Amino acid sequence: MEIVTRFWRQETDDLFAGYRVLVDPVWPDPETWESMLLDDWWKEVAPSDNLWKECQNNRLSTNQLKEIYRNELNARRSDIVRYLKDVPAEPLVLFSGESNKHFNTMGALYEYLLRLIWEEEYGKIFSSPPCYLADHTE
Repeated sequence: MEIVTRFWRQETDDLFAGYRVLVDPVWPDPETWESMLLDDWWKEVAPSDNLWKECQNNRLSTNQLKEIYRNELNARRSDIVRYLKDVPAEPLVLFSGESNKHFNTMGALYEYLLRLIWEEEYGKIFSSPPCYLADHTE
């Protein structure tokens, strides 16, 4: 499954075809459902209210943010799998209205979804390919 992440900008985001999903816990004012051309809103996949506030106020390091959000996503894994199985078209286009584009949860969500899709598809934990050292002994 192809996944695309976007930060909402009305002037360009109507160009992205696919299954369009908002992944924020709050609705981005003053937008409307119609103006964003959304197919769904995955509030349950969004960061918790506390994490969202911490993210908006830059109170966490990027690593802390990712770790906390990954733990939240793991707690909702079965719901997320159900959402992914119900996606009728590709690509899956994830939208966020987060104001801080350098310190946000989209990267962590993207990584989590790719890992989850891999695990669901292949039935094993995602890891990098093994490295093999060439044996140069004779």
